[in-house]
Amino acid sequence: MDSAGNIHVPEWLVGGRFTKFQKVDLRDEGGFARVTTAERPEITGCDRCGRVLPNSAYALRAAGRRVPHCLRCALRFRPMLKRSLIVAAIVGTVVTGINQGDFIVSGDLYRAMAWKIPLTYTVPFIVATTGGLLNARSTLPGPDASRPPK
Repeated sequence: MDSAGNIHVPEWLVGGRFTKFQKVDLRDEGGFARVTTAERPEITGCDRCGRVLPNSAYALRAAGRRVPHCLRCALRFRPMLKRSLIVAAIVGTVVTGINQGDFIVSGDLYRAMAWKIPLTYTVPFIVATTGGLLNARSTLPGPDASRPPK
């Protein structure tokens, strides 16, 4: 609150879809606050499917800017999946070589390798995808817009 009694709510930009928030004057007679600017945040929806996002989204980089996505569309985001597959291929190959390399080189393959090797590639894929989603998660401004972003 400044010396004139106005509350200045910070301008948060989430995916470029929000406009300036309201400036509220608390000096109005009658005990009610007066809104001095009428600009409000737009309702933000998923960039891919248009679903209205409640108060959190996954801000994924597309076309050089970060755009909000719902969880369902974030899980299908091709650039993130491509990165996860590359990580899984590299890490899975190294771990398979370490754990099963002697059996593979000697040609002594056993039945359990049929599930161990695919699992060795699946775990780094899941870890890379989860890390990408957690890194992209952002909070949209809710009713308490005076709180700074985390």
